[in-house]
Amino acid sequence: MQNNNISSFKNINYSKSIITTSTTTTTTTTTAPTTPNKNTLTLNKFKRDYNIITTPHKEFKLLAKQINVSTEGLKLDLYKRIENYLKIQRNIKNEDRINSSINSFNKYPPKLEINKTTDSLELLFWGVFRSKSIFKTIFSNFKYNQLFGYQDLFGVQRVINRYTNYEAIIIDKLKSGGYLITGYIDIIAIFETIREDTAENRELYRLLFIDYPTKSFAKPQFNDSATWLPVIIQKYNIVAFNQYVGLFNINKETVRQLFNNIKPYNHQSPNKFNSSNLNDKCYRNYRSYYFHIRVLKHYDPDNNTRKKYQFNSLKGLEMYNHLKKNQYIPNTTKLLLLNIFSNVNLYDKEFKLKDLISYYNSLLEYNKNNTIVITLDSKYNSMIAELASIQNILYIEHLNSTVESIVESVTLSNTIINNNCTLKNIMYKYFKIIYAIYKKYKIINKSDLNGYYKPLQYYLFFKEINNKILDQFSNEMLKSSIDQYIGITHIHKKEKIKEIVSTLINENKVFIDNASKNRTLKILHRNYEYLVYSFLKTSDTQLMDLLLKEERTQQFLHPHRFVASITDPSILDHYFNSSIHQIIFAEGNDLWQFVTNEKVMDQYETLMKAANRKFDIMARLRIEILNEHNIPISNILKWYERALCKPEVYQCNHSSLIEEIKKNRLFLYCVNEGNQDSVISFLSKYLEYYPIKSFDMDMLNQQSHKIMNWLLQDFSCEKNIFIIENNQSYALMSASTKPITTTGNTYYLNHRTTIKNAAKYLFWAGRIDMSFDVIKIDQQLSTPANSLIYYINFERCLPSIIAFKVIDSILADNSSESEKHAKLIFEKIISKSTKNGELHLLKRIILKNKNIFKINNPTLSPPPKNMSLSLKDLRWYIDTSLSKHHQEVTHFLMSNINLSNSDVKEFQELEMAYFNSVTKK
Repeated sequence: MQNNNISSFKNINYSKSIITTSTTTTTTTTTAPTTPNKNTLTLNKFKRDYNIITTPHKEFKLLAKQINVSTEGLKLDLYKRIENYLKIQRNIKNEDRINSSINSFNKYPPKLEINKTTDSLELLFWGVFRSKSIFKTIFSNFKYNQLFGYQDLFGVQRVINRYTNYEAIIIDKLKSGGYLITGYIDIIAIFETIREDTAENRELYRLLFIDYPTKSFAKPQFNDSATWLPVIIQKYNIVAFNQYVGLFNINKETVRQLFNNIKPYNHQSPNKFNSSNLNDKCYRNYRSYYFHIRVLKHYDPDNNTRKKYQFNSLKGLEMYNHLKKNQYIPNTTKLLLLNIFSNVNLYDKEFKLKDLISYYNSLLEYNKNNTIVITLDSKYNSMIAELASIQNILYIEHLNSTVESIVESVTLSNTIINNNCTLKNIMYKYFKIIYAIYKKYKIINKSDLNGYYKPLQYYLFFKEINNKILDQFSNEMLKSSIDQYIGITHIHKKEKIKEIVSTLINENKVFIDNASKNRTLKILHRNYEYLVYSFLKTSDTQLMDLLLKEERTQQFLHPHRFVASITDPSILDHYFNSSIHQIIFAEGNDLWQFVTNEKVMDQYETLMKAANRKFDIMARLRIEILNEHNIPISNILKWYERALCKPEVYQCNHSSLIEEIKKNRLFLYCVNEGNQDSVISFLSKYLEYYPIKSFDMDMLNQQSHKIMNWLLQDFSCEKNIFIIENNQSYALMSASTKPITTTGNTYYLNHRTTIKNAAKYLFWAGRIDMSFDVIKIDQQLSTPANSLIYYINFERCLPSIIAFKVIDSILADNSSESEKHAKLIFEKIISKSTKNGELHLLKRIILKNKNIFKINNPTLSPPPKNMSLSLKDLRWYIDTSLSKHHQEVTHFLMSNINLSNSDVKEFQELEMAYFNSVTKK
């Protein structure tokens, strides 16, 4: 481990004293204050009555014992420990008060400025928005306001993955000081994701580097450039880099030092720990913790140092050029050749002309700044000069067009740009120079010399296809190249592909191999199948007929893949009377499940009806094939719904259909796809045609809130029946659904279940208050009353509102929970919070009960009231938060647990090791 990284952590206070302040030396009183009650002691009172110089050491020890913090250490240690404990208590109370009082209606509303241009609808909007009663009424109709709260919106990685407006959420959380960043992993996720240089993103990084540390428990030392600059550079984030060096006044020499002494790459991981390495020490100290060993045992500082400065992508090349252009990289540094050539796909469907130009310029810049500068032929130099003069006169519409669209569009291709030079010809010159540089660098890297070739797309874009060109490619290369080119629409390109396919077939390059018969069949099967399904996607029957004209090849046709590849209904018409008719239109076939769109399904049903045949709707579902073709599982429910009202086309045992759905877990697949509406739509249609008396709600899960709310929309404690049988309480849950029918009937889905499950289903539906009402009813029916731990699964992710209600209920004066159960519930909530990084729940616990995080030590006076935890448990919570990289939770726990100095030091060392394992990947 590098010493400069270790030094950054020495500045972080890992002990209970999170905030270090200067001591006061002006007070001269010599009379020790009376030890106050721990409930009345405040930070101001402490600073007023206690002085670091004049107050005796034993008074600080007595006070520390009174508030249940560690009594170890010198007078200064005790003073800071008590001071920071009181600061944390004050901050938590202030935060809770602020959160509960944030309400725009509590403030005097400013006067609306109305002028002639003010729209009447805008006046109406503000009238509703500023009316407290109307506003509350509107938002009370939000069905899931108890399931999803802003306080549950934390964890940068989760926010980025789930929300398209993640940048706005991150900025808002950083501005408001709300909990968002769980630890270093989230900071790195911001660097990896938010790279665009905009005013909003520059403000985001200013907030991150300057404001966030002041509100954080972990207090990352962003001013430690030796630690954070390599991370930013490694993530190729130019806007974060520029903000960082500007905000912290980092000079160029400081950045240059990062690139000095980069050691050669060593492919072998060290077999033994270096005894002088901090990781070795952590390994010895925590050798009993397997998850710690996993992180530490393969750490190689030399290899990781080298990996930090590999710029192996287009973004990496841009970062390298930015550093080189601004003289942040010393000329003496010998970086390895950039491995970017194989990582940038110039033929990607989303690759635009402006991306091509940016890549081209970056490549030239890299060659100019590289230790080994290649020399191109004179014809290329003249092209480079010509392109330099053209770049500034290209229109935005050209720059934003994809490379493929320019080639395929006759209008764009033939657009004259400069000196009778067409846009396509200009683009051809970019490719020509890029491949010339590629070839030169491949010669420098001799091991790659034999692997150099121009892909087939290059010839499809700019050249005529002939046998000489085809001979350059192996079967695998051809397959890969054609696959990337599927989806083209311009006719002359299709003619080129037909020419290729005809040539391949005529020369037996697809179907014949000189090896054994088995080998020949394998090659035939693999290549034929590949081409069939690729060309089906073009919806060009001429291309397909080239492959299907020989009956011997049809034995390799997979019907389900054939149907899954059809995007145009005309393909079905074309092959209705062909030799493959018996395969695709067979009686009782199950190919309906592989249809990808409704137009194809409409035509498929029409042709099956014309042939007097039916689909088998009860056939086994091929989930693995659906996943292979990226077909949403929710499509199955859509086709089931069609089958209900088309008995002339589908064979279906409707009474068994729900069981089939349950067996295949279809509802859960739809929930996981984020398509709960498809389940509701199907159930509504099913009940319309085939009313059922009962429904098994265990087919659903906690994420099925929308379906559950629909099922239980009319549930109430007054309407539903609660019974007791064999000392077990049950609820008969009725769910009213109102499908559109000719009779206008209302059907009821009944489900007899335990009250415990009834509470769970109501939790899932987001009806939290009613769920607790059901629990109270059951507690009244049960003898003795069950604990909350009986009803609530604390191992699962619970909405904050449920956890808050549980915490408040347990600590209420009239709580029916025993001390044993209360402590067990707290332990489960704390365990869940440390695993998931739920800092807001831990703060709620501290606010309600300060002693829960105090070590159960009989020497403390007075001892906590059976609610404190053992040292083993508390250490496990910190270990868990560390292993999950939840530094905010880790530091919060360490600030409130009365750990010994040796414990604090051990956790400090372990966190350093975890930090290095994260930042040096």
